[in-house]
Amino acid sequence: MEPVAFLYPGQGAVPETPPERLYPAHPEIAEAYTALAGRSAPPYAAFHQAAPMDDLAAQCGVYTLSHVLGDHLRRLGARPSVTAGYSSGLYAAAVAAGAFPPPEGLALVRTAHDLMARRPTPEPFAMVAVVGLTEAEAEAALAAAGGGWISLVNNARQVIVSLPARAAGAFEAAVLAAGALRVQRLPFQRAYHTPDLEPAGAAFLAHLEGVPARPPDVPLFAGHDPTPLTGTRAVRRALADQLWQPVRWDRTVRAVISAGARLLVCLDPTDTLARMVRWIDRRVEVLGTAGSDALEAAARRLSA
Repeated sequence: MEPVAFLYPGQGAVPETPPERLYPAHPEIAEAYTALAGRSAPPYAAFHQAAPMDDLAAQCGVYTLSHVLGDHLRRLGARPSVTAGYSSGLYAAAVAAGAFPPPEGLALVRTAHDLMARRPTPEPFAMVAVVGLTEAEAEAALAAAGGGWISLVNNARQVIVSLPARAAGAFEAAVLAAGALRVQRLPFQRAYHTPDLEPAGAAFLAHLEGVPARPPDVPLFAGHDPTPLTGTRAVRRALADQLWQPVRWDRTVRAVISAGARLLVCLDPTDTLARMVRWIDRRVEVLGTAGSDALEAAARRLSA
């Protein structure tokens, strides 16, 4: 078996339909989700895009479901040699690497969210996804709209920016005029991966110092840094820094591949992460888990 990487998605990986309809052949996933979620994540039947949901509920639900999907494959014998997390997917990736137990990972999601929510912003901010432009082109459009930040770089021509909500319309018009293929306002309550959250990251690091952790069993990668995290100090620092540093997923995926991974398993009920990874490097095999059929196919491939 080729070396396997488990990749975990961030807050945006809320499924379009309830998981019970995505994974009808896997009642054990519903049981595991409910057991871990408790009151922190949305109920299994109510975790989908049409349900009313705030940022915390989305983050907790994505963490819980992505962890359960990975754990399901582990029970069938899959053993990742590398794990990585896109944005807040770092919590589940750290748990998969053995740094924290699953309930602690969920508790960390809640703590980090609360620390970020306490940070006041001078005005409402929006996050906007841009497909078809480079990072430099998106930065030029931000400057023309009055300023903002590159928050996430998914690949060479897909970025997500944060900027004042009042300037979002001007920015969207500017990137469309520059040749963007698609522009989408994201349904988040606040902007993430922005410099104003650095104090929240410092407070989170102080909290993490009191949380027992183990060195990762396998190389662990954060979305904002392509350097493997090999000790508890590095893991704690990465969890804190990912609150405010920009995610550069393309660099992280290339680092995972450089670490030897040839089968990349995306534990994402929406298949978005798998599409991102395929765009970055088509020489590796990418397995999705968006639905019972995809999950079973991944299990067969991993046990081959």
